[in-house]
Amino acid sequence: MRLPSIRADLEAVFRAHRAETACAHIEHELRRKVAANGATTFAFQCTRCGAHVGSAKRAGLTDAQIAAAPEWDGALKESYWRKHSDRYAELRRKADEDAYNKWLRQYNAYLETAEWKRKRKLVLLRAQAVCEGCRLAQAVEVHHLVYTHVGEEFLFELVAVCGPCHKRLHADMLESLAPPET
Repeated sequence: MRLPSIRADLEAVFRAHRAETACAHIEHELRRKVAANGATTFAFQCTRCGAHVGSAKRAGLTDAQIAAAPEWDGALKESYWRKHSDRYAELRRKADEDAYNKWLRQYNAYLETAEWKRKRKLVLLRAQAVCEGCRLAQAVEVHHLVYTHVGEEFLFELVAVCGPCHKRLHADMLESLAPPET
């Protein structure tokens, strides 16, 4: 019994995000751009994402179009990409949470199987019911050193431990997974 990945399929998250946030530049407007050298040009800017979607020749514009053209909105593109990035981070967080919850449900179900009970018994026998963490207390629990092969784990990936050592192992594991403080 092999458990699903504890991590989300980031390729699928990326594809879904790209499909959700792709801009077709349907809504665009003529805008005035001032170049670094001070020259004024005219271009079409997408009003949704801020992208440059085409140029306009000054000679082809009427005086009214030139007068009515607003300034190029440089902040529009930045704002769009910030929202885009925030949305991607949200989708990744949600996908990771869903994958972890699915894994946890299946892991807990696995711990109720005859297969797990057999492996657990073998590990406790190997340790002669003595905690492999402190070698002082009676081993009553079996801990996964790694979760890579859960469901098809090797016995050397499992250790027999007492309750306090098991709690300490999980506390250390959670601490190692926590993001660094800034």
